[in-house]
Amino acid sequence: MQTQAMSASPLNQALAVNLAYHMERKGLKQMALAKKCGVAQTTISNYLNPERRKPGKDGKAGSAKLTEVEMLATALDVEPWELLRPMDGRQREVYEKIEAAYKALSSAPATPTTQPAARQQPHKVNEPVT
Repeated sequence: MQTQAMSASPLNQALAVNLAYHMERKGLKQMALAKKCGVAQTTISNYLNPERRKPGKDGKAGSAKLTEVEMLATALDVEPWELLRPMDGRQREVYEKIEAAYKALSSAPATPTTQPAARQQPHKVNEPVT
């Protein structure tokens, strides 16, 4: 029986690209990330190179465990969805600008709110307005 090389699923490929991006951004190598989050270095290597993963007994390509994605995300200081969402360079750039603006707004000191103007009583019909 001949086995074919399986291509990575879009989700596994997105994880590979995003994981590599965030590791580089944080200056982390596989072993350092493994120590920081508790996910085995070989697992991280598999996530970074999904095309190398061997299919399971059912013939399906392996996929990441959500608990491990969460552990990786925590160690990289990102949300888990940021590791799983496919993003091209422009989308990532726009997202990071929005995220920076949101963080700046949410960390800015609260400004005092103005009191709403006193509500005036409605005028009765045929009553002169003063």
